[in-house]
Amino acid sequence: MKEAEGCNLIVLDCLICGIAVGFSFHKYLNISLSLSIVLGIVAGIILCVLMALPVVGFILQCILGIVWGLLIYAIISSFIELTGMSNIIIAIISVIFGVLLHFASYYQLNGELEIPDIGKRNSKAYKGNVQVNNLQTIENSRLGYQQFIKEYSKYYETKNTLKLYVQKEIETYRDYDLINELKSYLNTCNKYEVEIDKYINVCNKEIQCFYPLKHNLDKYLNLLYEETVKFNEIINNYLIKKDERNRIYSIISDLKNNYNLFCEEEKTFYKLVDELYEKYQDKNIDVIRKEYYNDTLIDKFSFLNTVQFIDNSNNYNDKVKTAEDAYQTLNKLYYKFAEFKGKIKAYLLMIANISNPESNIGFETLFSGCDSLRSLTKRRNELIKIYHPDNGNSDDRMIKIINDEYERLKGKYN
Repeated sequence: MKEAEGCNLIVLDCLICGIAVGFSFHKYLNISLSLSIVLGIVAGIILCVLMALPVVGFILQCILGIVWGLLIYAIISSFIELTGMSNIIIAIISVIFGVLLHFASYYQLNGELEIPDIGKRNSKAYKGNVQVNNLQTIENSRLGYQQFIKEYSKYYETKNTLKLYVQKEIETYRDYDLINELKSYLNTCNKYEVEIDKYINVCNKEIQCFYPLKHNLDKYLNLLYEETVKFNEIINNYLIKKDERNRIYSIISDLKNNYNLFCEEEKTFYKLVDELYEKYQDKNIDVIRKEYYNDTLIDKFSFLNTVQFIDNSNNYNDKVKTAEDAYQTLNKLYYKFAEFKGKIKAYLLMIANISNPESNIGFETLFSGCDSLRSLTKRRNELIKIYHPDNGNSDDRMIKIINDEYERLKGKYN
């Protein structure tokens, strides 16, 4: 216990209790005076200990406070005549005052209610120490506040850098997932920034408030850094997906461009075939054309479906694998188109030889481009099919020419 100053009711309670107990033992129980004094002291100490207990002490303080209140009421009523309602009001006020005074005395005795030393505070030495301590506190607060502002500024720079980069990406690619992530990040940061700005305004007015508020400032700044780190990870993942997406865009663009070139070339050749058909009125040309059209129809449909799947799929590995299939289908189309052109060219050469038997054009041109026995045999079968009786355009002479030329060229590969 700290030293209590002035009259204290708790002390008086203990003294009165000790005196009353000692007097009672000596007067009514015929105990010796010295023993009665000892018993009175013990009773006072016991009362003091009981009053220090949480629940029992509170009850005793209330009871003793009421007793002191009634004593105050008795003193007042001995000087002033009280009647009716005023008598009750004065009694209640006296009891309340007695209880409050008793509790105040208890806390003063325990040092929880300090009574300032006016003389000490008015001394020059005291004022000098207070002034020095205040100046030191202000300087420390100022330095700490400046350091915090630097850290806060670094956060703002990082945030603005990320924000500008993401906004450019959004303008370029219109990635709605990234838009939502940016909105969420900015909203969260704004919530914490409002709290920090509130404390900063307080510090700007009273710099000494910095250290009492430092814990809250650091807490919100750490939360801002955590959100920034999370958002930075989101951007890194976005960049990885962006590279994958750009590669897919490049693949799809390349596929579409190659397919468009193929279609343009095919369209041009179709026009040439139509002109040949109009010129010669030969059904074999139409047979070759329809056979090519039917043979490539499924491949074209498959290619377009594959490209559409690449556009709609969300799995990068599936996109890459499907793109490989699309390239294979496109290569197959180019191969079939080359065969189609070869057949038309071979047919035209045959017509030229038939119409002018004395010409220098050799029938080996029927098999131009064949560089193996396998390709030679395949070309022979395709040419025989054109002039076969089953097609309604039978030409025995051409079949004999094809077979003779095939047998002659076959010797080169045997």
